[in-house]
Amino acid sequence: MDQLSDYSGFIGLQPYSADPDNTQRNFLMMLKSKNLISHMSFSLYTRPGEKNAHSTIKFGGYDKEGLSKNQHLTVLRTIDKYSWAVIGGEMRVGDWMYSEKVDIAERRVIIEPQLPYMYVPAKDFPAISKVLLKMFK
Repeated sequence: MDQLSDYSGFIGLQPYSADPDNTQRNFLMMLKSKNLISHMSFSLYTRPGEKNAHSTIKFGGYDKEGLSKNQHLTVLRTIDKYSWAVIGGEMRVGDWMYSEKVDIAERRVIIEPQLPYMYVPAKDFPAISKVLLKMFK
């Protein structure tokens, strides 16, 4: 009898230009070379706060239909082609907004989908942790 199981794994989505000697091993490049996608991009759709929420990924672009009602698409550019870090301007935790001015190089927000952690810049941690402690007491 076949059993269903949950799978957990990695898909390399690093830009092909980050490793020019191995472009043939790049997942998006493979899809594009087989004409399965038209653009070397992907979109993540999340549904935070919804009961039975799930996330989806689309390779090769995005669909307006994938957006929730009255929501808009946010496009993020990483700080370089070797990392999934983005520059953080303002940070929001629930209804609380934190926008203390810090050196832009110090506020890198790291997207690490394979780890259950939130990376917070050291200078921002005291204020953010104070709010989180109040919210989850």
